[in-house]
Amino acid sequence: MLLRKLFILLLPGILWGGITSSFLLLYLQANVLTQVADINSGHQLLCYEMPMKNKVQPTQKEITMREDDFIVSKTDLKGRLTYANKIFVEFSGFTQTEILNKQHNIVRHPDMPRAIFHLLWSTIQAGKEFNGYVKNMSKDGSFYWVFANVTPSYDNNKNIIGYYSVRRKASQQALSVIEPLYQEMLTAEANAGTKNAIEASTSILMAKAEQQGDGYDQFVLSL
Repeated sequence: MLLRKLFILLLPGILWGGITSSFLLLYLQANVLTQVADINSGHQLLCYEMPMKNKVQPTQKEITMREDDFIVSKTDLKGRLTYANKIFVEFSGFTQTEILNKQHNIVRHPDMPRAIFHLLWSTIQAGKEFNGYVKNMSKDGSFYWVFANVTPSYDNNKNIIGYYSVRRKASQQALSVIEPLYQEMLTAEANAGTKNAIEASTSILMAKAEQQGDGYDQFVLSL
């Protein structure tokens, strides 16, 4: 089927001459038609369907989750979404088609410190559970805060095959601590530069956690 499509596209160029043929070849090179299958979801994509670039400008509009809302998602090992429930779709503002097989950071807000995601990934890749507060950004630029629980998913041989996340509404009491903390971390990252940003930001987070208890997990779970 793929070869047939290529032949149909090339045939006019062959008939019309070298210039048109060269133009079509360049077009094909820029828009590769090789099909790839995502093993996790079975959804087929064309290679020229590039991952969505989130160029949304953040706004000051806040969307508040309901008390009984739970945002649920699953990703593969590289963070590509393989499942998103209807609450995820509702708050993200994207459709299922727009988000499946895209990176989970499609909803990342620029107000989030890099150190939080570094901690998240290092924790779950080590096979451990992560808990944390996350500010997400919707498709229209609005934002919503969540308390996230992220855990690894395993196959029958106890190999990690993906990640499972459940998020609920973040309490105002917790955000009164988290928002100024994250702002301090962001400032530290900006001042430290790209190379040392995560280390500088992490030191602030861990110092705060030690002040409040016996480490990061106890700190976030106590808020």
